[in-house]
Amino acid sequence: MNKVLIMPLLTISSGHHHVADTISRELREVFDCEKIELISYVYGKGEMAVSHAYLGWIRTGPAIYSNVYKRLAKSRNENNFSHRFYQKMFMKSIRQIIERYKPDLIVCTHGLPSCLLNHLKGQGAVKVPIINVYTDFVINNLWGKDFIDLHLVPDTDLRNELVQRGVEDHLIVTSGIPVDRNIIPIQPRKHQVKNNFRVIISGGNLGTGRLYDFIKSIQPSGRIHYSVLCGKNYRLLSQIKSLNNKFITAYPYIESKVEMNDLYEQSDAIITKPGGVTLSECLMKRLPIFIYDCLPGQEEYNLAYLKKHQLCFSFIHEKDIEKQILYRLDNEMDYRQLQEKIQQYHQRIEPVNFPNIFMNLIRINRMIGLTK
Repeated sequence: MNKVLIMPLLTISSGHHHVADTISRELREVFDCEKIELISYVYGKGEMAVSHAYLGWIRTGPAIYSNVYKRLAKSRNENNFSHRFYQKMFMKSIRQIIERYKPDLIVCTHGLPSCLLNHLKGQGAVKVPIINVYTDFVINNLWGKDFIDLHLVPDTDLRNELVQRGVEDHLIVTSGIPVDRNIIPIQPRKHQVKNNFRVIISGGNLGTGRLYDFIKSIQPSGRIHYSVLCGKNYRLLSQIKSLNNKFITAYPYIESKVEMNDLYEQSDAIITKPGGVTLSECLMKRLPIFIYDCLPGQEEYNLAYLKKHQLCFSFIHEKDIEKQILYRLDNEMDYRQLQEKIQQYHQRIEPVNFPNIFMNLIRINRMIGLTK
């Protein structure tokens, strides 16, 4: 059985990790899949300290993190320096991983493994196909490009960007951000006049962001019941429950995608941060998306993408939150226009059969190897 190596970066529950798991489940009947988190492989238990430091930096110094991300991830001037730095730190480990697992194909869901593998393939040290699967609506400079065999991008904006950077168009598939097959696509939602709505409030898998302060600012009238997804933030779960409000229900981390699919289908809208996987799931379920907060870095670019394509609603925080939600859900014209924009998004996305695409890449690579 052919072996596929799937490489996110950290063990923390992020979009990179969820996409890696989604692809692994799609492939498991045909391929032997191994998932390796590079930082965990290098630092072992010390990876938790790296993860906590990373999350702490985002929480305590968001402006600094945002500026550093923009400078290192988007500025072409910093590109060569940062690549040399990462190569010095991780190249030996990435070589060890390749030698140990001997994959027939490698999937990268984070830019750092992609950067390192792209360099090795350019040197001829890696001879198997490498695939980039982008998990946000942004492509930063860390991702390898020159020697990558296939790019799975979230939308045509990113496809055009890669072409402008010299990637051949036939090496790009506009796949959307992959989501679990249990998040079942639905047809466009029709506007309904309702006395009561159900709205999800999501803080992401880790329950990060200023979620508690936002929820306290809501003054429920009874027309909306809020389902708050607290992720793995049990302190937040306890705080929400302590509000003892009959219109607000707190949930811990929901691992089952079947349960999440049911919750999406029972709901009329979602209030969330702009995380790539969450957005992709909500677009699949054609839910009206309200953005309450935005973490620095990738989420800033995700929000810019949503606004550009008119795929979300934003809040004026000085005004009554619930009234703004009800205005959008009650307004038939706004609702229909949003559904039209979501439909346009779906029309840009190509269906992807992961096992077939990956097997074809492996076969082509072996045929090329035989001719040399």
